[in-house]
Amino acid sequence: MPGRAPQPPLCGNPKTGRISCDIASRPLGASCFGRVEGLPVSLSGHVVSRPTQAGTSWGYVIELGTDPGTGRRVRQVRRGFATRKEAESELRRELVELEAGFQVDRSLMTVGDYLLGEWLPTHSQQIRSNTLDSYRSAIDRHVVPHIGAMRLQQVGPRDINRLYSKLAEEGSQSGGPLAPKTIRNAHVVLRRAFEDAVRWGLLRRNPVSAASPPSTASRGKVPDPWQRHELRRFLRHVEGDPLESLWFLAGTTGMRRSEVLGLRWTDLDLPSGRLSVVQTVVLVNGSPAIGRPKTRRSARRVHLDSRTVSALAALRSELSPVVSSELVFTRGGGEPLRPDWMTNRFRRLCGEAGLRRIRLHDLRHTWATLALEEGINPKIVSEQLGHANVSITLDTYSHVLPGLQADAVARVSEAIYGADDDQPFPPRLQIVRG
Repeated sequence: MPGRAPQPPLCGNPKTGRISCDIASRPLGASCFGRVEGLPVSLSGHVVSRPTQAGTSWGYVIELGTDPGTGRRVRQVRRGFATRKEAESELRRELVELEAGFQVDRSLMTVGDYLLGEWLPTHSQQIRSNTLDSYRSAIDRHVVPHIGAMRLQQVGPRDINRLYSKLAEEGSQSGGPLAPKTIRNAHVVLRRAFEDAVRWGLLRRNPVSAASPPSTASRGKVPDPWQRHELRRFLRHVEGDPLESLWFLAGTTGMRRSEVLGLRWTDLDLPSGRLSVVQTVVLVNGSPAIGRPKTRRSARRVHLDSRTVSALAALRSELSPVVSSELVFTRGGGEPLRPDWMTNRFRRLCGEAGLRRIRLHDLRHTWATLALEEGINPKIVSEQLGHANVSITLDTYSHVLPGLQADAVARVSEAIYGADDDQPFPPRLQIVRG
């Protein structure tokens, strides 16, 4: 069967509705005709340059023809390349993707419109309310003021890197440097948001993935928890406090602040000495609100010691004998306690007790450290804390492990050499050469 006759090249033919010419092999500035977003367009591109304080900045312009609805020229412009070669390479790649039909909707949407108008509302029912609040805060404070007015589809890795540099120099509210961890948090939000833009067809690639956020190679501050005698002194000091059971719960279980404040009476099983973590109290837009546990593993069973059970039972006896779904720790009108109030109250109690001041979250670190020092299996400690996996526990409390390892070696050695049985430990074999 004879083969089909080769089709004539369509490059430069304004009547065709597709692009079939090999754009990548043609000289820059050559044009062909095709269809983008259902509109007939003429594709051509050229490199441009402009002087800057740092030297010369390069870019490119692609002519997409005329919009039949408005009669205006449609152009795609990209700038910010360091060399002409980079601009030419990107222009060729762009024209090839146009030819292959990968062109996405050339929307006028800005970064601010996308993040605040589309991305955050889409995720409002999918992530925890306080997490959503932290995303909104990072976007409002650190992203929108700097790149919010940029076209979403014009943002490149260099723009993101310039944003990080700007934040590192003067990104704080006082106009000073912003902490690397805070910049990194903004990077995480941007990377997730732009990745969604790729999935939704607004972008072909994620520019944030190619950016360079501040390094997190160095670990953060190692937890500096209380020693056992300090925690004992604190718990003795809060005896008789109206919220004595709250402080016992925070100091003897390793629970998070949000989990303690979100506890309901129906979540307690005092006869069995257990409770269930099913909800939290967090700050959302400056007000306390009910939220979900931090992770799937955070929704867990927590075991209580006898003194904490007694303190909770005493509080229960002061209230209505009918167990309700109300929060255990509330303000006068039954409203949730503010998390920041609990933090400030803890700070004052530390001062009253004459104790070294630590963060409220360090009560959690104190419990975990004491548990590991007592030889509790890290897997059990991880489950009590509600960590996603035991590796997080081991990484967080790695400063405790060297001492535990030395103690383990000593105890095993004692088991080997210190055994008291009928068989004496054999002497070492000595070879005498005569």
